[in-house]
Amino acid sequence: MVLASKEILQLARHVPSALQMKTPMESCVRPLVASHLAHEILAYLAEHPLAQDTLEGILEWWLLDRQIVHQTSAVKSALEELVANGLVLETHANDSRAHYRVNPNKFGDLLQTLEEASTLLRIANQRPLLPE
Repeated sequence: MVLASKEILQLARHVPSALQMKTPMESCVRPLVASHLAHEILAYLAEHPLAQDTLEGILEWWLLDRQIVHQTSAVKSALEELVANGLVLETHANDSRAHYRVNPNKFGDLLQTLEEASTLLRIANQRPLLPE
């Protein structure tokens, strides 16, 4: 059965209200989505109920778009931390946007920070042997 675009729009308008009508118990009964990617695809479709695409389009546009949205805040915070620590310099160009680059006066500190982080990761990934 092929739905006309008017029918699809009417269905899309009812999706949020239909989801809100579920009781807490009905929501718990629904099985969890097995993978993180499946969840991301469903989340995209919930935000864009009329969307349809190929595998390549879903990879390039849907999932990449969601990753960019999620990562933007984290990257901004990381850059603020690096600037505050003096490892990265922030300048503003004619386009008024911030531009970031390594602080050449702190390059040794940058390398030391990376080495310390690598060491901590190695230690954290070593699991103690359980007694037999």
